[in-house]
Amino acid sequence: GRFNLGVALYRQGNGQEGEKLLEELGTVESSTEEERALRDKANLTLAFHYLSKEDPQQAQRYFVKTRMQGPMSNKALLGLGRAYSAKQEHKKSLVPWLKLIKKNASDPSVQDALLAVPFAFGQLNALKQALQYYQQALATFKGEMEQVRQAEESVKKGVLMDKLARV
Repeated sequence: GRFNLGVALYRQGNGQEGEKLLEELGTVESSTEEERALRDKANLTLAFHYLSKEDPQQAQRYFVKTRMQGPMSNKALLGLGRAYSAKQEHKKSLVPWLKLIKKNASDPSVQDALLAVPFAFGQLNALKQALQYYQQALATFKGEMEQVRQAEESVKKGVLMDKLARV
């Protein structure tokens, strides 16, 4: 409830109150996985808020508070890379993004990173690496599109419904 209240306060223009509440949630000692996930979510909310306000230094502060082995880790890695990139620290942005592109490509954060990596290499004038990573991204997206096509085919043939019914 406190997380939702913090977000609602932000949206209603009470940014300082919302930030204070989310800041408290982001530093709470947590004993359960749910509490740790909520802490991560509060830190990510603050991080993306500052990133949208073009304050990458503040955003970075909250991204690094997010666990890199939790349900929010992919978003945190993507955002941390964006914060570095916004500060024109493209070499640093590659560190979280290169880690992220090794994960499951069905995740939107991974897909975003697949394009962010070659962008960063391009900014570093490493055009050969940029081209290689653009090609890797294209191959990955083609594979994802093939999976979508197969799923559509399964739905049309009724195969998917039969599989779901057996589960």
